[in-house]
Amino acid sequence: MDYPIVVRDQQYMKDKRAFMLRSSSSMNWTLFAPEAGRFQFRINSCAGEAGSGDLLVCPPHTMLHREMVDPLSSHYVKFDYARTSIQHESDMAEQLRELFAYKITLTDQERLRSTLRSLHAVDHLHDRDSALWRTHLMNDLWLSIKQEATGAAQSRSIGDPLMAEAQQWLKAHLHEALFIRDVAARFHLHPVHFARRFNRCFGVTPSQYLTRCRIENGQKLLRQTDYTIEHIAQLCGYDNGFYFSRMFTKIIRMSPSQYRKTYSPLTP
Repeated sequence: MDYPIVVRDQQYMKDKRAFMLRSSSSMNWTLFAPEAGRFQFRINSCAGEAGSGDLLVCPPHTMLHREMVDPLSSHYVKFDYARTSIQHESDMAEQLRELFAYKITLTDQERLRSTLRSLHAVDHLHDRDSALWRTHLMNDLWLSIKQEATGAAQSRSIGDPLMAEAQQWLKAHLHEALFIRDVAARFHLHPVHFARRFNRCFGVTPSQYLTRCRIENGQKLLRQTDYTIEHIAQLCGYDNGFYFSRMFTKIIRMSPSQYRKTYSPLTP
């Protein structure tokens, strides 16, 4: 059987009272599956609190900030996409951000609890059969997350197709100088009504969504190109590199130059 993800590491932390590092990033996908306790997190511009019954998923090359609230017992997994599925990787990362702000609460909680109980059996085992069982369990969990994402996307589109259209329009026009009042008028809505309706549908205002998408597009361009900061700013819809750098640093907590030096394979 071809699995969509490859497990690189799986550990279980019990009654952890503090994180060794409050901020870190990884070349792999990272997943926390708490069984007890709570912690606060921030990934890009998304922030919240995760606890029992939640799954927190952080894409690769992305800074994860976290702080303990209550002593945490949690599964911690690092994984990568298999070569046959890698073309879907960026789409999945975008879905997780847009639909869940990276924190997923599965509808089928009993199935989640069963999977986590089974993971306990292979926590410290490294033989071939245990590795296969771990791979199967994590892929089953990942497919459950994908099903949850599909259902959430369909619900949002069905629930408010006009806002779904507005979301796609904003995403397609990131590089343009946009005013929310003009976007609202395009969809024949008052700006206040448009902002409230968009926020009710997606959990963020249109301005917040636009900023989030622009900064994440900037992250991708910093990693994958050698464009100047000024050029990247223009591609992300900002008038100049100074304002882009200021917004980028405010949200990502490092400058565009620092980010490129840290994460770009093109940096010598």
